[in-house]
Amino acid sequence: MAIVAAMPCLRILPLLVAIHARVSTGVLLRSGVTPVEKVVDLLKKLKAEVEAGGKDEAKTYDKFACFCKKKSTGLSDGITKSQDKIEAASATIGELTAKRVDKKTELKDAVTKKEELEGDLKNTKARFAKEKEEYEAANSDISKGIAALVDAIKTLKTSKSSKAGLLSVKATVQHSLAVADAMKIIMDGPKWASAASFLQARVDPDDPEYKYHSDGIISIMQKLEKEFRKKKAEQDAEWEKTRASLMETIKDLGSQISSTTDLISKLETTIDTLTKNIAETRGSLVEEEASLKDSQLYMKDLTALCEKRAQEWDQRTVMRSKEIVTLTKALEILEGKVSKTDSVNERALVQEQHDEPEASPSFFSGRPTFHASF
Repeated sequence: MAIVAAMPCLRILPLLVAIHARVSTGVLLRSGVTPVEKVVDLLKKLKAEVEAGGKDEAKTYDKFACFCKKKSTGLSDGITKSQDKIEAASATIGELTAKRVDKKTELKDAVTKKEELEGDLKNTKARFAKEKEEYEAANSDISKGIAALVDAIKTLKTSKSSKAGLLSVKATVQHSLAVADAMKIIMDGPKWASAASFLQARVDPDDPEYKYHSDGIISIMQKLEKEFRKKKAEQDAEWEKTRASLMETIKDLGSQISSTTDLISKLETTIDTLTKNIAETRGSLVEEEASLKDSQLYMKDLTALCEKRAQEWDQRTVMRSKEIVTLTKALEILEGKVSKTDSVNERALVQEQHDEPEASPSFFSGRPTFHASF
């Protein structure tokens, strides 16, 4: 741009030299135009070219200045937005990370709870199996005892009982009394004594005492049957209560384990999602930081370029103003002397045929300097 701006000055110098030569030889004098008038005309053209060049360069610089302003504003807004995005992404990562820590803690607690519930369920099922086994064993004994007592009573009531049958009854009574004792079924003293006498005596259906003893034994056995049935009913009721309670506990533990398993699955999914979101946000953050760095670097380079061009523009504007001022002053001086050059021109016409023309004063000895660097 500086070379282009200097071109008018560089082009006009040869013309001024030519004018000086032709004035010296009297060529211009024949045309009726004085040397001063010719110089004035050329200086006016030069001034016009300098002013026109300034206007053209001003338009170019205005476009560049608009570009700088628009680009700088866009970059500044972009940098602000990037900084806001980076701040928001950093905050989001912090929130997601904290939430993931909480979810991992919840997951750990849920896993521990599930293990405890599964342990409780295992123990409850083992207890259920054990109590069921104990109940079934006791229930089997008492059921067999009841059945044996029923058969024994029937045998004793049969008038045609054989000795073998009576021996079986005796064994049944003995076993039933042992079971009653084990089950803490308390019988009154006389009946126990009668039963003990029956067990110790020789059993003979033909013995007159048999009728007496058999009636007492039947009464004892009926009592035992009643107590056995009562005890069985208590055992059944107690077992039903225990069974219902244990089944309810097993069902509740199973439900808790199921819900805890669902919770664990949801927490694992949530943690995976949070991890994925953190990674994506961190990736966006890295990209935004890179974009911000590029924008800041571009902004720095653009600012330096625009400031340099602005300084150059200011310098050229000042130099051009000085040249215009210099040209203006030269024109004022030369145009003020035009009226005084007529007589000089006339003398020059008279001398035009001289072999050795008198050297005319040179304009270049006092011309203003034009800066080619403009």
